[in-house]
Amino acid sequence: DMGWISDENLADRARMFAKNDYGRYLKSRL
Repeated sequence: DMGWISDENLADRARMFAKNDYGRYLKSRL
C-alpha cells in the first residue's frame, strides 16, 4: 500500500506521463 502518495501527487505524475506519452506519440507519426 502506497498511502503516502497523495492523490494530487498521483494526478500530477499522471498528467506529466500523459504529456510525455502524447509527445512521443506525435513524434512517432512524423
